[in-house]
Amino acid sequence: MSQRAQQKDESRDRILGAAAQLLRDKGAGGTSVDAAMRGAALTVGAFYAHFDSKEELLAQAFARAMDEMGELVRVAAADQAGLAGLSGVVGTYLSQEHLRQARHGCPLPAVTAEASVAHDERLHELAAQGLTTMHARLLGIASGEVDADDALALVSVLVGSQMLARATRGTPMSDKLLEAGRRAAEALLSKETR
Repeated sequence: MSQRAQQKDESRDRILGAAAQLLRDKGAGGTSVDAAMRGAALTVGAFYAHFDSKEELLAQAFARAMDEMGELVRVAAADQAGLAGLSGVVGTYLSQEHLRQARHGCPLPAVTAEASVAHDERLHELAAQGLTTMHARLLGIASGEVDADDALALVSVLVGSQMLARATRGTPMSDKLLEAGRRAAEALLSKETR
């Protein structure tokens, strides 16, 4: 690969990284081309050398954020399968650290909150795609110890609790929501052992 091609790949990677952080922190509406390019320390004029449209940038930034979230989920499961692995995911996903580090965490709370009030089919599709991916990851960790319906309920508890905790951050309600989410998730998982 030529040096120019390598530099172009590195620039594209920086743009995607900046856009993925914006998407997680501010949603699709807060992920402008200008802000992504500023975050990548590049000029706006260079954008079209890497992407055809803002929509392409959003789709690829969301895919990257979901891939990074997949790695966080894997680490949270601590290479354990079944209920123990899922319990690790619950503890990490509904932690204060994840709440504070939204720019590096799961994009689903921001994207689903925004999609719930948007009249934008592309945003609805991104949210559905991301939730489907999260569901599949949890099923993979579950190794047959949790059925598909309960894994989807767990996705709802995780994403919904984190979204509400972020919406109320800085208030006592935020902590209460994370704790309630952890209890609900653990109750769901303990149902599987009965």
